[in-house]
Amino acid sequence: MTQDPMPMLPQEPAVPENLSVISAAGMGWRLMWSDFWRLWLITAVATVVFGGTWMFAQCLGSVPLLGVCLGPPLGLALAIFFWPPVEAGIFYVIRKRASGASVSFADVFAGFVRRYLHSLVAGLPVTGIGVGAVVVMILGGLLAYALGMAPEHGRPPEGSGSGVGLAVLGIVMLLVMLASLVIWLFFTFTQVAVWDGAESRGEAIGSSMRVVRRKFLSTVWATVLFGVLGLASVFGAGVPGTLLVWGGCFHWRGVDLLHHDLTLWMLAGTGLTLLMCALVVPIFLLWFKASLVYLYCSWAGRPLMPPVAPAAAMPEAGLPDAPPVV
Repeated sequence: MTQDPMPMLPQEPAVPENLSVISAAGMGWRLMWSDFWRLWLITAVATVVFGGTWMFAQCLGSVPLLGVCLGPPLGLALAIFFWPPVEAGIFYVIRKRASGASVSFADVFAGFVRRYLHSLVAGLPVTGIGVGAVVVMILGGLLAYALGMAPEHGRPPEGSGSGVGLAVLGIVMLLVMLASLVIWLFFTFTQVAVWDGAESRGEAIGSSMRVVRRKFLSTVWATVLFGVLGLASVFGAGVPGTLLVWGGCFHWRGVDLLHHDLTLWMLAGTGLTLLMCALVVPIFLLWFKASLVYLYCSWAGRPLMPPVAPAAAMPEAGLPDAPPVV
């Protein structure tokens, strides 16, 4: 019995130069649907790995005494040594599929197998920005505390000192968030650029910074656009479950909240919300990352999938190669 060939991508030429954000979003959308279930499954598993390890670190950090010593170091270790190659693997899958080749689930581990140290170096700036922002906000809170926010007999003090402390804290947090966002923008494409084939482990950082410097406003526009779409996808995924809970509360209005029928209805609504998020969030992430691939390859003048290692280095699980896009 012969296996069905991989679906062909739309017959498009190489990625055009100076691609607009909307055009890249359209190309990313078409790429996603060219092999939807395979790409969605790979992205969903990677998302679960991200979320699961992050939740484990948070839960460990909530343990009294022990959590303070283990939670933050574990989260930092995951951010440095584990999450960057996972993200790089997702971009490898997308760039490989965009070039017209078939992909397998094993490709998501390419970040660990082929470009582990490169992905670690590429992820250091983003991790450093996050850690630096947290440290600065903590220092800002301590400064605000010292300027008059210290409680007196369990109540906040009255007077101008408390107002000044609150104002300073708000300004510091706002400036830190804005500065962190602006700096983070320059490292938007680091994990995409890991697969350009450069031997230097820091070249991906330089490539991302050069591209964003030339296309700064377009990068801001892409960030805003997909930020809004991401929020819309999360809220949209929660609508069915929320309506189910509201319907149950309306039907059993007046009864105790611990009534077994109402409890089961609320659990069903919560389960539906989680199920919808598990379906929708990977779709959005896949679309977003595919659009980033097209933007980077267009703005940097790179091919979609330059060779970085022999093809035999990664198993293909017996999947046939699709003809390349011309």
